[in-house]
Amino acid sequence: MPTNCLSSIKENSPKRLVIDVRQNRGGDFTRVRGRLLPGLKQNSWLLKPGALFIITGRATQSAAVVNTIDFRKEMKALVVGEPTGGRPNGYSEDSEFKLPNSHFVVRYSTRYYKFQDQDAPAVMPDKLIEPDWQSYQSGTRPGHGMDSGATVAEISARNKSQ
Repeated sequence: MPTNCLSSIKENSPKRLVIDVRQNRGGDFTRVRGRLLPGLKQNSWLLKPGALFIITGRATQSAAVVNTIDFRKEMKALVVGEPTGGRPNGYSEDSEFKLPNSHFVVRYSTRYYKFQDQDAPAVMPDKLIEPDWQSYQSGTRPGHGMDSGATVAEISARNKSQ
């Protein structure tokens, strides 16, 4: 996927790039760190504020939270939407064992990750866009009613003026 995405960006030279992780519940954060992020960083125009947007929501979890932090720190991405559903710091990587008498399987976390200096309940967006029932109900923007009537360009312009 990163190769196709990076090729498309190179061929089309868009003015802005929007990465929507609202419904991303995670995976392996090293895949974005190892392939997509370095590829995107080769496009110097993406390193300018207002060029890269990450849309987050309450279903943004685990590795998607880490990737959001990485995009913000390394590429000056503007995070818009709702606070993430997952914490930026916490335990992950699981292991398991079987109890000898009941044979129940016990799973437990084996590693603590700290991706942000401040221990917060979520990654907070730079521009909070509250979901609203009317947008969700009308299907204006499937996935939490993110359409607040503003385009990415308008959000970018507003953010620059604040």
